[in-house]
Amino acid sequence: MEQIKEFSELINQRNEIDHKIVKYTGRPAEKGHIAEWVASKAFPINLNERGNQSEYDGVFNSGDLKGKYVDIKYHAVNNHIMNINSKLTSEVYLLVFTGPYESAQSSKGKDRPFCISNIYLFNENELYEKLKKCVKISVATSVRKTYWEEKEIYPNNKENFDLGLNREVIELFRCENTPK
Repeated sequence: MEQIKEFSELINQRNEIDHKIVKYTGRPAEKGHIAEWVASKAFPINLNERGNQSEYDGVFNSGDLKGKYVDIKYHAVNNHIMNINSKLTSEVYLLVFTGPYESAQSSKGKDRPFCISNIYLFNENELYEKLKKCVKISVATSVRKTYWEEKEIYPNNKENFDLGLNREVIELFRCENTPK
């Protein structure tokens, strides 16, 4: 009984913190919603008013992608797996925040805090066309490591896009042991 009491106290503390996070994000304190809010502070992105907008989370409001739709994703680890939308009706860019690289394995006993090691930018339509020839497109689509490497925009901007990234914001959420 002592163990469950201690656990319930931790959950209550977590609930209090989650409630405070909602005051900033305006949405439940899930990692995906937190990543969307951080993205809107680190990039010139206007988030959709509704959190349940299909296909995209917002629009870039300046830089090389001004006016383009963006779908923001968060993965606590980068195991080169991604949810790809096969029914897009618009050109959408995937802005993917990841924690450190980890091969696909059990998460049992692992701690996966919210932190950012890398950010990637994919044109979702182009990625879909590239992948449909060689893998099954699903909620857990395997994306080749080389595609990830080509599309990295943080810490190294390999695409050389002017996206108006405020690196100071991202640094506040940088994973431990991630090179700057």
